[in-house]
Amino acid sequence: MRGRFLSIRLLLTLSAALLALLLAVGCGDSDDSATGSSGGGEEITVESGSLSKAAFIKQVEPICRKARERFEAELGKTFQEGTENPRKPTEISALEEYYETAFPKTYESLIDEISALGAPKGDEQEIAAYLNAVQKGIAEAGEDFEAFNQSFLENQGAFDGSVKLARAYGLRGCP
Repeated sequence: MRGRFLSIRLLLTLSAALLALLLAVGCGDSDDSATGSSGGGEEITVESGSLSKAAFIKQVEPICRKARERFEAELGKTFQEGTENPRKPTEISALEEYYETAFPKTYESLIDEISALGAPKGDEQEIAAYLNAVQKGIAEAGEDFEAFNQSFLENQGAFDGSVKLARAYGLRGCP
């Protein structure tokens, strides 16, 4: 009976996380008062690049889309693995393992790719604030994936406000 309960709990957690992500991508306000700050970990700084804001956004949107698609595919595989091969109660769950290993790689890759572009001149702090918010979300997911999932739902998929920062900048498909 306990194994079936864990499978149902895993199913609900994964479903909730996926729903929150989908809502975050499709929703969000355009509050222009968003400001960012980093919490924990190494502070991310972004150098100036040669791209205009429009060109920067045009290059960043596919990076975000690729990260979101990778997240959805990996989460689906994790869910499938968890239902087909349930782990013992004494073992780490497939979902917890995912949030400690694959999830950070997906979003650290996003951070690296966006940082490598360099921010439009004068926008370095805004882009750094966004990337620091994503980095903080990665850390929170690894520390307590269940609490992260709950926060993820309540904040419509935001990594510590990263969605609000992205929308304020003009990035519509970024977490």
